[in-house]
Amino acid sequence: MRTRVYSIKKVFQVKDRITQKDSMTLFLGQTVQGEGLDSLVTEVHECLPGKIEWGVVFESLEHLAGVTLTEEILDTVAWRLAGNLERLKLHRPALPWCRQEVDEIVPVQILDVYPGYTPTRKFGGTFPLRILAGTPASHIIDQFWTSGYCRLIAQILGFSAPWGKRQYIDLRQFVGLRLSVRIATELSGSAPRFEKLWQEDDKIKPASLYQWNQDVLRMRRRDTFQCPRKYPLDQVQCHFCVVGTDECLAATHEATYTKSYCEVCEKDNWFDPASPQQDLCLECYHKSLRGGDG
Repeated sequence: MRTRVYSIKKVFQVKDRITQKDSMTLFLGQTVQGEGLDSLVTEVHECLPGKIEWGVVFESLEHLAGVTLTEEILDTVAWRLAGNLERLKLHRPALPWCRQEVDEIVPVQILDVYPGYTPTRKFGGTFPLRILAGTPASHIIDQFWTSGYCRLIAQILGFSAPWGKRQYIDLRQFVGLRLSVRIATELSGSAPRFEKLWQEDDKIKPASLYQWNQDVLRMRRRDTFQCPRKYPLDQVQCHFCVVGTDECLAATHEATYTKSYCEVCEKDNWFDPASPQQDLCLECYHKSLRGGDG
């Protein structure tokens, strides 16, 4: 099994350095070929730290030949290279993931949650998890966890005991947290999959991810953070707030909710602009998940 502790801070720094470099805009919308590929490799190579050879970056990007570069493709490439810096330093290209060769411990971040039920009517949520580093870096995998399982692993991720100040209450509190998982070869077919968290002594490993989660939860407790809208904590908790990460670092969903008339419940209510059920207000959407049983 491949186990490596990654500097997530560096991963984000390098990824942003690539995607936010002004000269990268020259390649967007262009078909990568010939000298254009060489130029793109050079621009990306300049964003990478340490003694990484130009040739190994070329091997990592060679698959882009003949491809029209979009922001999404550039973002994926940046994640893959930033999440495999040590591999690149060892003169091994970071190629697009096609299969899992060995079991591998990788860090992931929880991006969102979509509440729902199992076929046996157990309530839980589908969590999209972005793999931050390792050979499958850049992949987003969906994992369904029941609310019972979430309660089981809450303290492992960094929540306090139920009587503490940072207790787990709702699925949405998991959004933004980080953990390490074991990508298993026997589970990974067309996409990387995992079954087990990487933990020890009832805490996720490495300690840096556990600390990150505690810092996020303290921020949502307003211990180290001031609400941009100055909502009192006893009236508006972060995981119930309508404000999204487009306005607030402590938010647990991407887009700030908008208020509009819902033709289903026939009243003004909150809508999530990022929801796949945009024709339903949030209240009606959650009712639909329960089969309309209130």
